[in-house]
Amino acid sequence: MKRIALALVLASQAFAQADKDRARALLGEGLQAYAARDFATAKAKFEDAYREFPSPKLLVNIGASLRELGKPAEGLGYYERFSR
Repeated sequence: MKRIALALVLASQAFAQADKDRARALLGEGLQAYAARDFATAKAKFEDAYREFPSPKLLVNIGASLRELGKPAEGLGYYERFSR
């Protein structure tokens, strides 16, 4: 029974790391798009990254993208979520 529990814990950790790795790759793509001033793509990549691994830091990236897209009120909501 202990072996099964250990296997489940290890599998869970592996899945969590895979999600984090995918999120990191999506973040990189989003940062490239943001640097290229393609804010719609950047926002989409940051949102995808957040779905993979909901790091609060990504909320700031989404908010900044929305600000650049001329949607500061919507972006403010993401900044507020980050500050909570």
